[in-house]
Amino acid sequence: MKKLFYLLALAMLPLVFTACGDDDEENITPQEQENNDDNTNNPDDSNDQDTPAVKDIIVEVDEEGKANDGHHFTKIDASNFYIDDIKYTASQGNLIVSGYDQAYFSGEANIITTLKYDGRTMNVTEIMANVFKNCTVLTSITIPNSVTKIGDNAFEGCTGLTSIIVDCSTFGSWFRGLTSIKEVTIGNHVTSIDSSAFSGCTGLTSITIPNSVTSIGDEAFAYCSGLTSITIPNSVTSIGNSAFSGCSGLTSINIPNSVTSIG
Repeated sequence: MKKLFYLLALAMLPLVFTACGDDDEENITPQEQENNDDNTNNPDDSNDQDTPAVKDIIVEVDEEGKANDGHHFTKIDASNFYIDDIKYTASQGNLIVSGYDQAYFSGEANIITTLKYDGRTMNVTEIMANVFKNCTVLTSITIPNSVTKIGDNAFEGCTGLTSIIVDCSTFGSWFRGLTSIKEVTIGNHVTSIDSSAFSGCTGLTSITIPNSVTSIGDEAFAYCSGLTSITIPNSVTSIGNSAFSGCSGLTSINIPNSVTSIG
């Protein structure tokens, strides 16, 4: 009777962990083991998740001030420009995202990679602190891999922001606590998801992690109660403390055998 109760209790557990371990190794034939070894080393394993790299947006402006590919360019002064209603400021040979045109901007913010203007070629390397703070009309943002720094509270209060594509190698907790976010696609230049990166994003229902990521930090997805399933790619070797703490909606998680440490 006790055994039956125990089996029933196990059957009622809601969370399913799929791990690529070898618990039944003693029952595997040599041929099966060889096949398993082949599958382990297969670069096309189902856990691998290649995501398209974010396309570089290179804006070239001619002598008449007209931009290519339908982009809208406005010169404010020698160091400040609007490109598609996003403000960029030249600093030490590069560009910083420094604001947006509050009269016209709404919807998508596709951060450019490079501006070629007036004999200069400048790459966008930074998004300033507070730059989109309380911008409720912002619905999606794409951040290219040229960006290496994003300031504090850059997206705080962006209650309309639902979709993020991020491809910069340095990844912080810029979106922590944004409950409006539903979909996140991480580009294949990202190598780690930092601590608390999406902590408290209760509206998040879809996350795509590419096979460039090798580590997931502490509390990276803590309290993401909207997540129901997540697949961790074969490139990941470590998962931090409380990475999925409070994920009350999570029913399925696939952990590959590349993972050697779970906090």
